[in-house]
Amino acid sequence: LSGEETLHVEEEKDVTLTCNSKSNPQAQSIWLKDNQSLTLQQSHHELYQTSEVFQLSIRKVHKSDNGTYTCVVESRLGSGTRDFHLIVEDKKPVFPKEAVIAAVVVVIITVLFGIVARKDKFFKCFKKPRETALALATPACKEHAENIISSGQPKPLCDMMR
Repeated sequence: LSGEETLHVEEEKDVTLTCNSKSNPQAQSIWLKDNQSLTLQQSHHELYQTSEVFQLSIRKVHKSDNGTYTCVVESRLGSGTRDFHLIVEDKKPVFPKEAVIAAVVVVIITVLFGIVARKDKFFKCFKKPRETALALATPACKEHAENIISSGQPKPLCDMMR
């Protein structure tokens, strides 16, 4: 058993530090924090041990949990250590991506249905002004407008009335 590992953990998350050691006779373990005996806090630290696995779990890590944790495994035949450098990082804000995407989709679909439902009025805005004027004009005005468009010169309105 030897080595070291660096762990980056976000605040309020759980972390488990694991030492694996095979020994006969079975080894015992202790945990240190920054080279001092670790004081276990109920509902914050949890130890798990089998004949080959030694684990320290820390629930909902805080900035005060930053430090170097050392797993010390000892038996009659010798001892070994493994260091874990725990770095607690600021909690990242949770951005509800799925909710924002769903809202954008609903808005887009609503706008599209609105355009389709009122397509005649909506597309009238994009017609050329003379087409719109012709569509709304009375028959006498239509003839007058067509004369203006075709000849480039307006005919007197009184000529059209005769």
